[in-house]
Amino acid sequence: MKNLALVLAALGLGTVAASAADMSIPAPRYTKAPVAVAPVATWTGCYIGANVGYSWGDGSSGLALLPSPAAFGAFDGRYTGSPSGALGGGQVGCNYQSGIFVVGIEADIDYLGASKTASRTGVIDAPVLGIVSQKLDWLGSVRGRVGISPGSNWLLYATGGLAYGNTSFSHHFSFGDPNRGWAGVLNNDFRTGWIAGAGVEYMVTPNWTVKGEYLYYDLGSTRVVGLPFNAPLAGFGADGLYTTRGSIARVGFNYKFGGPVVARY
Repeated sequence: MKNLALVLAALGLGTVAASAADMSIPAPRYTKAPVAVAPVATWTGCYIGANVGYSWGDGSSGLALLPSPAAFGAFDGRYTGSPSGALGGGQVGCNYQSGIFVVGIEADIDYLGASKTASRTGVIDAPVLGIVSQKLDWLGSVRGRVGISPGSNWLLYATGGLAYGNTSFSHHFSFGDPNRGWAGVLNNDFRTGWIAGAGVEYMVTPNWTVKGEYLYYDLGSTRVVGLPFNAPLAGFGADGLYTTRGSIARVGFNYKFGGPVVARY
């Protein structure tokens, strides 16, 4: 009986082992890897920003005495250049990028408040004084932009288009005393012209860029007729001729609306 019990026990253990061996091991489960995404920097989109810089004049202010005898000739001609000074303002625009090429349009306006005054004095039988003054209150433009982006974060561009601004001109010529002579004034004169230049812009983040640019503007020439006041010399007049043009160097930053383009792999 003892031997029979041992045999039965051995048979039971063998059955359990066989059953365990027959149990199937579940196949490993694999999860799908997440799709890799990579943001791609692009210049396509619209933006708004601000700028600061400096403008230096390249125009002229002149005074002509009509008619001008030889004695008064020293007071004719160019007196001073266009106004120069610091500027600041803002801009808005939109760009479209295809490959390395970028095209866009931008509008800006800057406050200047720059003025320039010059004078000449002398004695021709009596003290003579000639004064000219020119002021550029603000300057704006609407320009096209064409450029290339050799690297995803850099943009080199040329730009040009319409310029417009508000100017004021005046001159004063007196002979003998301040109350005897001619004067001409033209305030708040809205003028249009052209503007062109080039710049470089860097994309700091997909939404923020910084830029530096140079622009040259020309608002044309204005003639201001001199009017006599009090007791002018008979047969004389004084006209002013003003040319408003100059250069701008400025830096700025832009906020670009929208996020980067996402490429899926």
